[in-house]
Amino acid sequence: MSNRYPEYPEGDVNFAERRRQRKQKLREEFFKDKAPALKMAWRIFVSSGILIAGVWLVSLPMWNLTSSNQIQVQGVRLLSANQLKEQIVIQYPLYIFRVQAQAIAAQLEKKAPVYNVVVKRSLFPLKLTVIVQERQPVANAILDGQSGYIDLKGVWISEKSYPPNLKKPELTVLGINQRVLGLWRRLYTQISRSPIKIFKLDFRSADNLILSTELGLIHCGDYTYDKMEKQIQMLDRLRNLPKSTTNLKFTHIDLINPNFPVVDGVKPTQTETKPQVN
Repeated sequence: MSNRYPEYPEGDVNFAERRRQRKQKLREEFFKDKAPALKMAWRIFVSSGILIAGVWLVSLPMWNLTSSNQIQVQGVRLLSANQLKEQIVIQYPLYIFRVQAQAIAAQLEKKAPVYNVVVKRSLFPLKLTVIVQERQPVANAILDGQSGYIDLKGVWISEKSYPPNLKKPELTVLGINQRVLGLWRRLYTQISRSPIKIFKLDFRSADNLILSTELGLIHCGDYTYDKMEKQIQMLDRLRNLPKSTTNLKFTHIDLINPNFPVVDGVKPTQTETKPQVN
């Protein structure tokens, strides 16, 4: 009986196997060479798809601010949140990613008594958060005929910038000008430490600062930081002066030289008593 399958010589079998291995090796080399390009193409395709989907998603109307109700103001105590919202100029509807945070902060700092304003965007829920620091009035002052206040940093603010029911400071400054505002921060720190209550500072005389205190009028001369330190220390030593001058009336205390206080304008009423300095 004859064999159904042809018999190949051993050389022909090896040739077929080598040919198969050669094809497989060429195929592997082809994909190996093309793999980086294919991976890059796939990454570009996926990234493009994500980008297109993202652009479509954020362009939906749901990302538009439509009213001031979507603005939240934090840090207000003296001011009204609605009052500050009115100072923010926005054309509604406004795409939230087009909000110019720095421009809004600059608007508020220019129009309202606030500083260090920070504007943050939020997507869930969609809103703007405006964080402010209020300017705390510490003294009453009139500048260029307008009533207002001075804050801790020496910034003058119009009275109109605050609600009508604002509790006014106990301290008043007369003769306010840019020089006074420039030195105010250090000066206010000093007088706030004074053991004697100071009600008024009068700068109307260029070379003589006059304090209205619980002791009476105090003439300080031209203001310097070091001299005011000594003057405040002397005020503490003079705290018993009214008790030691029960029979005297004086117009003011001269502290221009804080080492040698002088009670000026002394007028005896009955028995003259020498003022005592502790």
